[in-house]
Amino acid sequence: MRSIISETQKMLEYNGIMDAYLNGEDTDIEWVNEEGNLTEAGMVVLSIMASTEEKVKAGYKRMKADILNAMEQNNIKGFDSDYVRVTYVAPTEREQFDKTKLRDENQELYDKYVSFTPVSASVRVKVK
Repeated sequence: MRSIISETQKMLEYNGIMDAYLNGEDTDIEWVNEEGNLTEAGMVVLSIMASTEEKVKAGYKRMKADILNAMEQNNIKGFDSDYVRVTYVAPTEREQFDKTKLRDENQELYDKYVSFTPVSASVRVKVK
C-alpha cells in the first residue's frame, strides 16, 4: 500500500513539474544527469508530454474531420468567433514534382538545380 501512495505522490509531483515547465516557469529540474542519461523526472515528464501530444493531435484531427463533414453536409463555408475562425477549403488538385524520377532519368539536370539547406539538430521521442 505504501508503494502505491508513494508512486501516486511522485506522479503528482511530476505533473506539477510538467505544468510549471509548460507555463514557462523555471523548474530547476535536471532532465539529463552527469552521466548523460535522462533522469527519472526527465523520463516521466517527457513520456507524459509525448503521449499527451499524440492524444491531442489525434483528437484535433478527428474533430476537424467531424467539422468538415458537418460543413459539407450543411453547405457551410465558415465560422468566425472571438476564439476561432474555421474556413471550408474545397477539394482541389495539387501539382507535385517527382524529384526521384528526375534524378534517376537526368542526373545532370537534377544536380544543376538541387540545393542543400542545413537542418538543425533535434530529438526524436517515441512513447512506449
